[in-house]
Amino acid sequence: PTEEERAEIAEKERLRKKRHEAYLRRKANGWQNAYYQKHKAAKKAAMDAKKEAIRAEDQANGVYYLPNQKGESA
Repeated sequence: PTEEERAEIAEKERLRKKRHEAYLRRKANGWQNAYYQKHKAAKKAAMDAKKEAIRAEDQANGVYYLPNQKGESA
């Protein structure tokens, strides 16, 4: 690697370590868990909505059947 590339790699490593130390401080102080708990419900709702959309599309295409529908359609 050239001198410029080495400097760029060193800068990225410095930032990575700085961000990791900040994360560890947040984790030790409880802020990270507070943030996680605050956003957990919204992320789960978004994920469940995406899953439902995919499931509905699969049901429309005949790929996915609910367990109680499988016996009825057969």
